[in-house]
Amino acid sequence: MKLYFKYILGIILAIGSLNSCSISKYIPEDKRLYTGATLAVQPDSIIENKEDLKTELEKVLRPEPNTSFLGMHLGLYYYYKNQKENPGFINRWLYDKFGENPVYQSDVEAYQVEDLLLNRLENRGFFYSRVSSEFEENEKKASIDYTVKVPKPYRMASYQLDAMPKLIYKDIKQYVDSTPLKKDMRFDLYRLKMERQRIDDNLKNKGYYNFDDTFLIFEADTNHYDNKRFNLFLKLKKAVPEKSTIPYKINTVNIYTNYEVADSVTTETIRYHDKNFIQNNTFFKPKYLDPFVKLEEGQFYSPETSKNTARRLSNIGAYKYVNIQYKEIDSLLTDSLGALEANIYLSPLTKRAIRAELQLVTKSNNFSGPTFGLTFSNRNLFGGGETLNISATVGYETQLGAGDNVGRSSLELGL
Repeated sequence: MKLYFKYILGIILAIGSLNSCSISKYIPEDKRLYTGATLAVQPDSIIENKEDLKTELEKVLRPEPNTSFLGMHLGLYYYYKNQKENPGFINRWLYDKFGENPVYQSDVEAYQVEDLLLNRLENRGFFYSRVSSEFEENEKKASIDYTVKVPKPYRMASYQLDAMPKLIYKDIKQYVDSTPLKKDMRFDLYRLKMERQRIDDNLKNKGYYNFDDTFLIFEADTNHYDNKRFNLFLKLKKAVPEKSTIPYKINTVNIYTNYEVADSVTTETIRYHDKNFIQNNTFFKPKYLDPFVKLEEGQFYSPETSKNTARRLSNIGAYKYVNIQYKEIDSLLTDSLGALEANIYLSPLTKRAIRAELQLVTKSNNFSGPTFGLTFSNRNLFGGGETLNISATVGYETQLGAGDNVGRSSLELGL
């Protein structure tokens, strides 16, 4: 809608020059205006969701041609008009608002586009595809036609987990056994990336604090087949740090209930339900804050539990920032288990606040007048996340216009 409005406005402003909107005469002698690309997909066999594949391939067709509206290239017209020695204020303004730099045939890098098309096809299992391109030209304009010949795709015969350290092998094995990747599925790089991310998410929530999905790689073996099938193997990269292949447990939970970055005030530590509440002047009573914290000593590290805890603490209404950080305890590290210190930093909102509001009220009975409201808030009033709001309003109305009641007024007080 905005695009059409822009061009309609441009037409109105250039209405005196519409007869001159043909841009062919402005195109340089040694140039042809690029008008776009077409893509033809020629498969050797039936392709599921062929139109979706074509739409995906069309995304890599570059460059985009200049826009046109009702057969007119107004953006180009303003560009060429602005190239004159003295274009004038209106032409400069029109170029700034609607102008487009021309896209010529020489800007099209067909070989690069062909490589991108092949890459997209291979990522979806169509190996050994072929791409060709051909320009269609006339005196002033040129377009390009791409043709992709798509062979039968490679399909998965089996999916297995390769050898890796015993502890992490057992945990990854259960996720491979429950994989959404099914036999005979077409090779698809995107689905493999999603599978790797799924396994990484599950491992993280099982305590693997230092693990990363980039540590996992897939290998496809086609040597056992001659009918475009492959065996898929999930492997662990070489030289992965040992501490990335073991789970971590939370050894200590520290909660800074009124943390300030520049805070140098002496604090005290209160031990409550196996958590350390570190604060000054008992800002938030531990027995009220503890139910919001789902991190526990002896619990395996879990990003999901961390996010849940942060969300719950944020919803109390007493804190503007919730920051959970983990620190590895190297002295407790073993070959099969790591230890973490969980630090929860809570930055409180301003304890007391005043909000004022002024409104002008007009009613159907011709009563009009201002209303003033004032609200005082005290957050965390008793150290348990309570919020006290006291609101007061003062409103004055008088009747305006003709009639017997003109001049009558009212005063409203509220608390």
